Formats: sequence, structure tokens, C-alpha cells
Amino acid sequence: MPERTAVGVEIQESAIYLAELALDADRPVILRLKTITIPPKVITGGEITDLDSISSLIDRALKEDGFDSRQLYVSLLDRRFVKRTKRVQVMKSADLMSDIEDSLSSIYPFTRQEFQVGYQIGKRDALDKEVPIFWEVLYAGIAQSKVDSLLELAEHMDLHFSSIDLSCLSALRVMTWLEDSEQTVLCVFADQDYIDLNIVSNRCNVSTFTIRLKRKEDLSIETLKEQVLTKINLILFVYNSKYTDFPVPTRGLFLSRNAFLDPLFPYLQEALPDISFDIVSPQSVCQFSDTISFSDQSDHNIANYVVSIGLALKQFESFGQTLSFIKQKKQIGPIFNMQELKISVLVFVSLFTLLFGLDYYINLADSRIESDVADVKRQIVSLQSGEYIKRQKQLRKYQDLITRYDKIRSHNRSKTEFLQLLVRDLPEDLSLLDIDFNKKNQVRLSGKALYQDSIYAFYNHLKAHFDDVKIASIVTKYSGDVPENKFAIEFIWM
Repeated sequence: MPERTAVGVEIQESAIYLAELALDADRPVILRLKTITIPPKVITGGEITDLDSISSLIDRALKEDGFDSRQLYVSLLDRRFVKRTKRVQVMKSADLMSDIEDSLSSIYPFTRQEFQVGYQIGKRDALDKEVPIFWEVLYAGIAQSKVDSLLELAEHMDLHFSSIDLSCLSALRVMTWLEDSEQTVLCVFADQDYIDLNIVSNRCNVSTFTIRLKRKEDLSIETLKEQVLTKINLILFVYNSKYTDFPVPTRGLFLSRNAFLDPLFPYLQEALPDISFDIVSPQSVCQFSDTISFSDQSDHNIANYVVSIGLALKQFESFGQTLSFIKQKKQIGPIFNMQELKISVLVFVSLFTLLFGLDYYINLADSRIESDVADVKRQIVSLQSGEYIKRQKQLRKYQDLITRYDKIRSHNRSKTEFLQLLVRDLPEDLSLLDIDFNKKNQVRLSGKALYQDSIYAFYNHLKAHFDDVKIASIVTKYSGDVPENKFAIEFIWM
């Protein structure tokens, strides 16, 4: 079995779709597919009402078909999600989250119920270098009860969900997986209950709109064609007006798992001649292992697994790319044992002691340097009446000493500020194990975390304050069913 595999689990009201993927030379490989039929009323209104039944169905399928359940990425049917994009200047994660929550709290249905927020950041430099770097933020909200329903399922099955995602974003991940990161692409995903429209540029989702569909018997394909074209023209107009530093979309991608909406593709090809449309399918993105039957590989059957395949792809995407609805504080409780807690406390105390000792040492060194500088200045004054040539040489010597002391003092203070910035907003389950510097101001951090989402959050925190930040590695190992993610991050300091 490959070292890294992931299972996508899409839960609908009538069926659950499972897809297990691995990576082979940067190409996703589908290892297993499974459809589970759900009895009536087990899921109602997007919430799980019978935990015993659904957990038994999923557990049996995972074990009997040999799925690796250590990395599970899940979505639950929810027609009332809200998804938006915005451009913001670089800010703290807590401030960004507060801003997003304020924006969503005024949107129905979140004016009347608790909701959960997820977001992802795309970083872009402004054309005017004096203007701060912008973040292209895609954010979304779903009812808190939907998230709680899934977390209760995970706890009931004694499993860990790596991420909770939206079905439309999972489909978008399939559509853009092989795309050139420099291109601007218009993506159209036609599902049973909605049509999702997105503009993606340089891996940033910069514009999004979702069209909710009425009951199938009330739908007219001709009316729907006009509605979709109107919305596409609207988001293209807004995009071209707002994002003048991004290229105009010339490529379009179409993905459908609703046969009723398939006629949209030729219609859009004709109605938007400046955009070259292609049909995307899981077959064009993934390879199939020998265990997948030919019937499952057919266009009709594989379309059902688009979302579950996109969920599993989350394991293999670039670092920190897409949102999740799991909060850190909710992940820690169920699987944090006392040994891990003691280790985390020990690491925190060690880091605090290190910072306190370093701060004391630097303050002591500053005091000594201040005294040395004062002595040097007094000696400069005493030289004013000496021999001219000798006086000039000694003056230069002492001026050089003052300059050197000032550099040492500035460097020590900057190190203190660096360490304080480093541990600010540190995720609760993330520990730093080693910090390496070199003469070129290159820094390499190594550490470990219980959850990969914590590493991505720390990575985004560093990107807001340092240059050339990149994740050098993430290695996941397991102690039983509990993951340990060791990582290394490199960046330029000063």
C-alpha cells in the first residue's frame, strides 16, 4: 500500500460515496470506490439523525473493502451554505476571522442561527510596490449544527476527520488540479441542487457565485441557460472591473453530474466565444488502479464520485490551499491523551524558559553596552586636547567601537522581537523543536503538530511577517490511530 493515502467521504441524504486515493509521481491514483445506500430518515435536512445506523454502514464499508481510515476528508449535504470572496490587506488571523464572521452574520440564514466559518488565503503582490501585499480570501459559512453533526459521528465511530469541506469546493479541486497556476480559468460545476461558478487566477479563487436550483419538475433548461449566462457575464464584469492586475479569463472548464444540465456545455461554448471551454472528468485527472472495475470507470458511474475524489485530493494539494470547517479547539479534546498533554506542557515551559533567559541575557548585555558606550564617549572628550594625528586615529577607533556596540544592541533586540513574533498565535497542538539560523538570515524551523491544519495556520502566520516562506516537508506518522505530523518550514528573516 502507498505510504500516503486519503479517503474522501461525501454524505448525501440517500447515499454515501467513498473514494480512496494515493499519489504516484504527482498523479492521483484511485485505489477504491464504494457507494453506500442510506435508509430513509437517517439524514434529514442535512443533519444526521440516526448515528448508530450511519456509523455502522460507514464502519462496515471501510473495513470490508479495506479502506485506510486514518485520513478522512468529509462533506455533508447542506444547501444553505454561503460562499464569498474578498480582497484584504495582510492582517492577523484573528482579525481576519472576526471580519469574516461580521460579514456572514448579516446574511440569511446566519442572522438567526449559529454558524461555522472556514476560509483560505491566496497571496498576491500589488503592482504598486508601495501598496501592501493583498490576500485574496475565499470564505464560507455553514450552520454550526451541521459541523457538530459530523463531529459527533467521528466521535461515535472513534475516528478522526482531517477536514470538513464543501462539496462544491471539492469539485472545484478536481477541475483545477492539472491547470497551469498562471492561467485565469472560469469553472462551471453543475450538481443536482445547484450550479457553482468560480473564477480562479494564479491558484486564487477571486470570484464565486452559486445558483440554487428549484425542483426538477419546475425547471426549464432554456430559462436556466439564460440565467447561467447572465450570472457568468455579471461575475466577469465585476472581475474585470475589480481585478485589473489579473489576466482576463480565456479558458473555461465544465463539470457535471446532473444529466439534465449537460446541454449547458454546448450553449456556453457558443454564447461565450472568447472563452475556450473543455469538459473535465475524474478520468482526465486521475489514474485507476487495477482493482477498479471497468463499470466504475464509466462516465456515468465515476461522475457520482466527483466530490469524494475532490475531498481526498485535499491530502495532496499545495500547502495551506483550501478551507476547513474544523476548529482547532474542537479537534484537540477527543484524542489528546495525558502523555501528549505532558509533552506539550514540557515543550511550552522549555520555550518560555528559553525566551525569559534570552530576554534577561539581552537586557544585561544592553546595560553593559550602554556603560561601554558612555566610557568610550568620555574618552573621546578627554582626547580633545591631545596630539592631532594620534587624536584622530583614536577618535576613529572609538567611533568604530560605538558603531559596533550599536549593531550588537540592535541585533540582540531584533532577535527578541523575532522570537516573540514567532510564538504569537501559535496553534495549541503545535510545538517547535528546533530553530536554525545561518549568516544569510535564512531560518529553518522544525516542529510537530497533531493536525496538519495547525501547520497550515502557522505557515500563513509566518507568510504575513517574513519573506520567501515555504514548507520544506511534512511527514505523518501514527501511534495507533493518533497522527503525529512533523514539519520543517524555511524563510528569510530581516
